[in-house]
Amino acid sequence: MEFTRDGYLNATEERQYDYGDLTTPARRAWKVMDTTMASQGMYDRVQSVGVTAGTQTVTSAQFKYDGAGSADCGSSSVALTDATGITFHDSAFGTTKTDRGLPTWVSQLGKPNVCVSYDIAGNVIRSREPLTSKEVAFSLTAATKYALPAVTTPNNNTNLATSYQWNQMLGLTQTTGANGATSSFTYDSIQRPATATNAHGGITEYNYWTNTTSSSSAVGITSTDFDGFGRVVQTRLGVTGSTLSIKDTQYAPCACSPTGKLKRVSMPYVPGVTPKYTEYTYDGRGRTVTVTLPDGAGETTYLYEGNTVKVTSPVRDTNKPIWKKYRMDAFGNLVHVTEPNPAYIPGGSEPQEVETDYTYNLFNQLRTVTMTRGATTQTRTFNYNSLFQLTSVIQPETGTTTYTYGADGQVATKTDATGVVTMYGRDGYGRLVGVYVKPVGWTNYDYTQSPTYFYDNGVNAQGRLSTVTLGPVVETYEYSVGGLITKKKVEFQNNDTPLEANYTYDTEGRMASMKYPDVYNLNGTVAETGRTLTYFYDPMGVSALRDSTYPIAPGSRAGALRNAAAQITQMVVYKPDGTSDTESFTYNGLGQLTQASGRGSNIEYRYSATANDGRITSRKDNVSGEEVSYQYDQLGRLIAASTTGPEWGLEWVYDGFGNRLQQNRTKGTGPSAVFTVDPATNRMTGTGMTYDANGNMTGFGTGSGTATYDLFNRMATVTTGNGAEGYMYSAANQRIQITRPTGTVETFFYGLGGELLGVYQRGTKANGHKYFSSASIRVWFSGRLIGSGANSMVTDRLGSVVKSGTESLSYYPYGEQQSGNASADREKFATYTRDGVSSLDYAQNRYYSPQFGRFTTADPYQGIRMGENPQSWNMYAYVANDPVNYLDPRGLNMRAPGGPCPAEYQSCDPFECDPMFEYCPGGGTPGYEPSPAPAEEPDPPYSAFAATQRARADLGKKDCFELLGFSSADAAQKWFDRLKFNYLHLGNIVVNNGVPADKPAAANTKGFGTININLDYNNWDDFSHLTTSTGRPYNFLGYMNRALLTRLSSSQLGEMIIIHELRHQVTIEKTSDAETRKANLEIVHKCLY
Repeated sequence: MEFTRDGYLNATEERQYDYGDLTTPARRAWKVMDTTMASQGMYDRVQSVGVTAGTQTVTSAQFKYDGAGSADCGSSSVALTDATGITFHDSAFGTTKTDRGLPTWVSQLGKPNVCVSYDIAGNVIRSREPLTSKEVAFSLTAATKYALPAVTTPNNNTNLATSYQWNQMLGLTQTTGANGATSSFTYDSIQRPATATNAHGGITEYNYWTNTTSSSSAVGITSTDFDGFGRVVQTRLGVTGSTLSIKDTQYAPCACSPTGKLKRVSMPYVPGVTPKYTEYTYDGRGRTVTVTLPDGAGETTYLYEGNTVKVTSPVRDTNKPIWKKYRMDAFGNLVHVTEPNPAYIPGGSEPQEVETDYTYNLFNQLRTVTMTRGATTQTRTFNYNSLFQLTSVIQPETGTTTYTYGADGQVATKTDATGVVTMYGRDGYGRLVGVYVKPVGWTNYDYTQSPTYFYDNGVNAQGRLSTVTLGPVVETYEYSVGGLITKKKVEFQNNDTPLEANYTYDTEGRMASMKYPDVYNLNGTVAETGRTLTYFYDPMGVSALRDSTYPIAPGSRAGALRNAAAQITQMVVYKPDGTSDTESFTYNGLGQLTQASGRGSNIEYRYSATANDGRITSRKDNVSGEEVSYQYDQLGRLIAASTTGPEWGLEWVYDGFGNRLQQNRTKGTGPSAVFTVDPATNRMTGTGMTYDANGNMTGFGTGSGTATYDLFNRMATVTTGNGAEGYMYSAANQRIQITRPTGTVETFFYGLGGELLGVYQRGTKANGHKYFSSASIRVWFSGRLIGSGANSMVTDRLGSVVKSGTESLSYYPYGEQQSGNASADREKFATYTRDGVSSLDYAQNRYYSPQFGRFTTADPYQGIRMGENPQSWNMYAYVANDPVNYLDPRGLNMRAPGGPCPAEYQSCDPFECDPMFEYCPGGGTPGYEPSPAPAEEPDPPYSAFAATQRARADLGKKDCFELLGFSSADAAQKWFDRLKFNYLHLGNIVVNNGVPADKPAAANTKGFGTININLDYNNWDDFSHLTTSTGRPYNFLGYMNRALLTRLSSSQLGEMIIIHELRHQVTIEKTSDAETRKANLEIVHKCLY
C-alpha cells in the first residue's frame, strides 16, 4: 500500500496492490480536497472521494460546505441559527459569519443527498433529505450551553420526539421518547454511572473497586475483574451472597502485541470446581496456530502459505481428514476455497480436490460464484447498477430476480423469474407500509394478496407497528410504555370473533405472564377462558412456569435448574393432579449434551474423546436399546448410519453440489430411495417431478401429488391421494389456516416469538359469522415444547418429539418415521409439523420432505451465503446434509442445538443468549466448519470478533433494534447474519493535538453489506493502549469516554463501534461531530446499558 499526500499532508491517494502484482495498483482510493477555504486556514476539507480500478472510476461521496449546496437544499442551509445566551462565544462568529467549513450538502453513492443546517456554535439543528422529505431536527438550549441536544424530532412529528436531560457535568440523566418511554441515569462523585433505570422500571446499580466493576439488578449481580492493562480476567454472575457462574480469561506475552494475546478461556464454572480451558497458540506475527479444546478433546490447526490459510479440524483420520484451504485477496475478500473431494478414488475420473471461486467489484461486493463439480459448472451472478445497488441475482435454482430502487436508495420493486412484480411501499420515515404483488399479465397490483402495515395508532403505539392487514386478516398490537407488546389480536373476517393474547412483563422487560385466547359458545359467551402462564426467573434464566388451568396450588407447570453455563440440568414437568416427572441433562467438558433421561425417555449422545469436532459419533436410546453409529465424509455430510439392537443400516450418496442422490439400505429395515437431480439447477428430475420458474416443486413424482403456490412462493394448495388441502398465511409467513379435505377449517395462533400457541376450530353463528369453539393448546418452557393438547411432550436435542403422552416415537436421520403412531398433522421431526395429506413437514417459510431429504422450494433468501462453506449455496439442501447435528426450525438458517445457551433451539453463538457466556469452545456448535481468514489474521481476533457478536446480541434488545429501524429482534439479527465482516490491517490511529483523526478508523463501512474491522487498533484487545501512527501510546478509550461522558469498558467501546457502523448501513449518514456524538450516545443508552 502506498500513499500520496498534498502540501498540507492530507492523504489524497492510497494505492492498493493485490497479491502477485506489486507493479500495477489493483485499486486507487483517492480524495479531492476543497481548496476554496484555504484562505480561512482550512486545508483538510474533502470535496469528493472515490475509487479507481483499471479503467473504472467511481465517485463514492461528495461534500459541499457553508451553503454551497443551496440549489438542492434551499436558503435554510446557508443561514446560521442564533444561540442566545451561549457562554464565551466569539461575537465575530455570529449568524452572518457563514464561512465555517461546515458540510451543508452530502452526497453518497446509492443514498439520497443530505442537507444539513447549523447554529452559530456549529451544532447540527436539522438534517434533511430533499428527495424523500425525511428530516430530523435537533433542539439545543441554554441549559447545556448549547453543547448537547435537548430534543430531537423526526419529520416535525412531536409524537415521535425524544427529549434529553443532562447534569452540570453534561452527563445524560434522562431520556424520554415516544409514548413517554423514560430512562434515567445517576452518577457517582467522579461521574461514573451509579444507577440506570430502564423504560420498564428496572434499576441497575453500579459499584466500583480498585480492579473490579459490578452491576446489580433484578436479573442478578455481574462482577468483572480487570488486570493492570484493563483486560477482563474474570467475570462472575450470581446473587447476593452466592456466585453461580465464573468465567476466566488468561493472557500471554507476545512480541506482536504490547498487551499480549489471549492464552486461554475457561468454560463457565461454579466456585470450587477446577475450570476447563480452551487454549490458543500463535506464530511470531500473532496469527493463531492452534486452538486446543478442554480435556484434550481435539485441536484445530491453521497453516499459512502466502495469502492462503489451511484450517484442519480435530478430525484427522488419515484417509478422511476434514480441512479447507482459503485464499484471500489484499482487500480481505475470500476469492478461492479448496476442499477435499469425497468422491475421489485413486485412478478414477474425479479430482482429489474441488474448488470454488468468487469475484468482486471495486466495492468488495460479490459478483460471481463459480463451482465446477464433475462435468458441470454452476455459476451464480450478482449484478449492480452505477450506484452499486444490486439489480439482479441469477441463481441455478430460482433463475433471474431483478430489483429497482427508489429515491431513498431502498428496494422499490422486485421481479421474480415467473414475472410476478413485488412493490415495496414506505412512509415518510422509511417504514414499510405495504408489500404489493402484481400477478403475471395484470396491469394493477392484487391488493387482496398484499400485506399492509400501519403505525402510530393505538395504545402506546407511536413509532411502533400497530396493525397488519392481509386480505381479510387483521392483526393489531398494543404496547407497554417501554415498547413491549401487551396485546396481540387477530381477526380473520370482519365482525368474526377474534383471537387475542395478552402479555405482562417485569421491570427488566422479561415476560411475566401470557394469557391465551378465549374460546366461545354459539351465543357469543366465553366457553373457556384462555389459560394464563406465569414465568419466574433466576439469574441463569427461566426457573419456573405456572399454569392457571392446573388446579393444584400454586398451579406449577414446569421448573428448571441450570448449570454455570445456563444449560438446563434438571427439568420438572407437572401434571394437572400435581404429580410430576423429572428430566435430567448431563454435559461434557465442552458443554455438549451427553444424556437426557427421564419422563419416559433416556438418550445418550457420544462424541470422540480426542477428535471432537462437535458431531456425535453415536446415539443410544436406553429405553428401546437401539444404538446408532454415524459416519461423515470430508465435507461433514452424513454418509452412513447403522445400529446395534433393532437392526437397520443406511448409507447416503451426494453429488458435489450437495444434492442427496441415494439413500441405500445396508441391513435390516429402513427406507431406501434413488433420485436424479439436474446438476445445472439442483432440481429433481424424476418422472412427474416438476418445478415452476421460481424453483417451487409443483409435481412430487408420478402418483405422489401436486402443489400450487401463491404470489409469495408459499404453498397454497396440495393435492395427493389423501385429498386436497388449502393454506392461508400471515404477513410473517406463518401458516394461519388450513382447509382440510373435508372442508373443515383449522386456525393457528402464534406467540410473539413465532411459536405455535394453539390450533382452533371454528363454529358458525346464526348470522353467518365465525367464532372459535375449541382449541388444542401448545405449551412451551425455555424453548422446549412440553405440552400439545392433552399430551405431555418430550423432545430430543434436535426438537424431534420422542414422547407424546404415553407414545414413543423415533425417526431415521432424515426424518422418516421409524416407530410410533404414523398419524400426522402434529409436531414430529426437528420442530416441524408433519402434514397428513402431503407427508411434508411445515417449516414456516417452506416445506421439507423427509422422503427426499430436502426442501421442496428454494431458500427464500436470495442473497450471499456462507462463502467459506460452498455446500451452503445449494438452496434446497437440508442443513448441509447433516441432519444428525443440525436443525432448521424456520426453513431459513441451519443451526446447532444446545451449546452454552439456556434455550433448546439456540445456535452455539452464546451472544444470542447471555453476553456473560461469550465463548463457545470445542465445537459447541456441532459440526466443524472452518472459517476463512485473511493471511494477516487466521481467525478473527478474540476481542474484535467478540465485539461483533455482542453487537449481534444487542440487536435482541427492543430499544436497540428499533433504533436501527427494525420491527423485531429476529429481523435485525437475520439482517446482521448476512453482513460481511473483514478483519484487516488498515493502519494505526492518527492523533492530532490529542484528538484522533477520522481515518484510519477502528472500523468502516465499505458499501452495503460489508464492514471492515481495523486490527491495527491493537486487535481490539484494549483501546486504552493503542499505538499511534508516530509510534506513541494513546488512550483512545479514555478519549471516547471523555467525549461521550460515559464510563465504557474497552469491550463496550468495541460493541458501540460495531453498532455505529451498523447504523451507517441502515440510517441517514451522520455529518457532524455533534450528530455523531448524539448517535453514539443513543447506541450506548439503547443498546449497551
